[in-house]
Amino acid sequence: SLPLGLVQAAINFGIEMLDGAQAEVQADMFAYFCEGRSDQFFANCREYIISAEKAVRAERSLAAKGAHAFEAEYEQRQHFTMGLIEFLRLMMEGHNRQMQDLMRDQEENKKSFNLLVDVVNLIATIGKDQQQLRGLPTPLIEFLEILLNFLVEATQGPCPKNQEFLAMISPIIDVIKRLLVSAMYKPGCNETLAIAYARVAGCRLLSGILEGSNSPGVFHALSEKVDHHFFRQMVTEKIHLACSKLEDKRRLGSGTERRAARMEEARVRAFLDRETCAQRCRRGSTLKFSGPSDPAAVKERERAAADMEYDQLLECGYELVNTFMKLAARDDVLMDGIQPRLHKMSKLKTPEVMEERARETEYHRAHSFLNDKIKRVEFEWHGGLHITYFPECDESEALTDYMIEKLKNKVRIESPDLKKRDFLLLGQEVVDEMFHLYNLRQLPGFKQLQYHYTTIRVFAFINVMFLNLLL
Repeated sequence: SLPLGLVQAAINFGIEMLDGAQAEVQADMFAYFCEGRSDQFFANCREYIISAEKAVRAERSLAAKGAHAFEAEYEQRQHFTMGLIEFLRLMMEGHNRQMQDLMRDQEENKKSFNLLVDVVNLIATIGKDQQQLRGLPTPLIEFLEILLNFLVEATQGPCPKNQEFLAMISPIIDVIKRLLVSAMYKPGCNETLAIAYARVAGCRLLSGILEGSNSPGVFHALSEKVDHHFFRQMVTEKIHLACSKLEDKRRLGSGTERRAARMEEARVRAFLDRETCAQRCRRGSTLKFSGPSDPAAVKERERAAADMEYDQLLECGYELVNTFMKLAARDDVLMDGIQPRLHKMSKLKTPEVMEERARETEYHRAHSFLNDKIKRVEFEWHGGLHITYFPECDESEALTDYMIEKLKNKVRIESPDLKKRDFLLLGQEVVDEMFHLYNLRQLPGFKQLQYHYTTIRVFAFINVMFLNLLL
């Protein structure tokens, strides 16, 4: 076999070449794979993924004995596999259905290899049980995120056969559920931000499995494994409670803290500009917060980490709402279970009823917190009407009623196609204006100027009239 370093160099080149959904490169690769000569490529990919799974098992076995005989080799193997998985993910990027199906089945080859099976088995090994997830090292959590993102890319678009395989045949839903509800954080072993990124990837996969799907089997498989109790636990404990704890940490205070924030943002941007695609995929989404050791810089890094974690927890909530609303659209019992029932509860003051009311009050508060931050849009896709849910971005505070009314008046409604085209073109102008106004509002005094604009305008007009009369 070829030296691992040489294979890794080839993978790095492939990552740089495919980054950004390069359709032409993907088409050339697919044409080559369809010539019936790619058996060895997929066989080697499977072998590398299986080797990574064996390395995880072996490392855990050694760790249980208090030994780390091949720690450097293990880390090298993990980084190699992260690069390989990212390379395979980029082959599918942009909802490339042909490449998505190819990851599961190579019809032109003498022997077919289902790489989805191998990736799921590796994920299941890393997240074997709640005991293994407790204190899971940050590098393994980042590895888990990369693997889950590969499966997300394999389902989105949608890709019906991959969705059916993951939902109805593989154990991935059970593993994701375990990842979401387990108490993973352990001081000194991992970071809450890395955990949040991995959980978001898991929630995206649940949403991706349902994206555009009309398969009753897929909906049934998910409904069996994730019920309203799971949704309520996630919204109350893992999202609302965790976000509440981060509120104070993510606030910017004094001018010194704001200057430190700008310096930290500049440092992160400089780091990202220097980083290659091949380097980025081997660290997950979590930036390593290191830099100046003065108190202001350290405090800003903690604030930035809390801010990112808060955003990831909300993203997790958005994806869960998206998933459960799709499931509940076909299941009235589930819909009833995920809706707050505080107004329907008994007013008796027995200990049992009061305890139940306290739990329902907490869920009602958590549900309202998340619901206030989510918007929905209906759209036509593949001949059907679909609904998607998305977060309300911070920039939306700059969107005014006048801008919305102006957009409505400009959109022509003579035909559906004309209406869609005008909405997309003019809507983008409104979004650009909204972002511009939001950036202006960050300047000192601009909010007050905008708020008192009418008063200032009237005052200026009256002054001009008086000056005209006097002069």
